[in-house]
Amino acid sequence: MSGITPRKRRPTQIDVARAAGVSQATVSSVLRDPSKPVNRIPEATRERVISAAEKLGYSPNAAAQRLVGGRSFLLGFHTFEEIFPADQTDFYFDFLLGVEREASRRGYDLMLLSPTAASQNTRGAFGSNATARRLLVADGGILVGRHVDNALLAELDANGHPFVLIGRREIAGIEVPYVAFDYASATARIVERLATAGHRNIGYIGEPGGGEQTEDRLEGYWRGIDEAGIRASSVKHGAPLTPAELERWVTERGITAVVVEPGDDDSNIARLVEAADALGLGIPSDLSVGVLGDPPFTAAPREWSRFVLSRYDVGAAAVELLIDILDEEDRPRQRVVAPEIVEGSTIAPPRTGSPKR
Repeated sequence: MSGITPRKRRPTQIDVARAAGVSQATVSSVLRDPSKPVNRIPEATRERVISAAEKLGYSPNAAAQRLVGGRSFLLGFHTFEEIFPADQTDFYFDFLLGVEREASRRGYDLMLLSPTAASQNTRGAFGSNATARRLLVADGGILVGRHVDNALLAELDANGHPFVLIGRREIAGIEVPYVAFDYASATARIVERLATAGHRNIGYIGEPGGGEQTEDRLEGYWRGIDEAGIRASSVKHGAPLTPAELERWVTERGITAVVVEPGDDDSNIARLVEAADALGLGIPSDLSVGVLGDPPFTAAPREWSRFVLSRYDVGAAAVELLIDILDEEDRPRQRVVAPEIVEGSTIAPPRTGSPKR
């Protein structure tokens, strides 16, 4: 996946323990109050731990410092768009379900944060970001949405407040902890399936302003194109293809298949169907279609050939990662979940000769 190389992750107590040659429990005892001796821990050991922490630039977890007893066992869940109450057909519903059930299984309560409330109160003790200030109530936060606020992520990182983003995000100088879908590999597999069916001219219809998700899908698209040895291809972002544009793709460029990046719904897929219908093109008899995701298919219901995103699993994985961060576990802070490929019925071998019109 492309992006700016992030800085090295924040040192943990495990890192300090390794550098000092002691257990994590010893490090925890010493760093609870570095100015005071600790019973049963030799002074030389205490000084070695403090020295290792200073050399590594270790700073204590901000959440753990807030409470004498350790944690509130409360996790914040913040969305960058207004999505509550979430309907069962909503794009975000399964994220929330996975977060809620995994948090409950781990013994944590969940606090939902409203983006509207945050925008109405923009100043406070935690810098100028009201959402960041609200997240301080919880041990850590899980954030989700299409329009991610980079300034909020930077402020949380700068203040050492644990958080996990659902979805990949690259910010210069920050290693953003996230759980994301492996869009690149899944897209490459859809292109591979089209190529195996005999398609050599495959178009790409992209979602405008898709950010890292679009970058990852495009990476997978070009990877699949290269691996299949396909030379001719077309890419369009922004408004859906008009009938005139689709006609040029088919008649002038020889395109026999397209892959489509959906948004939160299937409206752009429905527009493609309308354009094909206007030209008398059958799907998949004249034009094969692979959908790069699984939005709620309400405008264009069909058994689409696609990949399915397990939002429930990603929500649960985000909780698991956040608790790993709270526990200072030495595990990767950026994780991906592989989508499942669904065969569907919208990919077929290309028609020989001109399409029926």
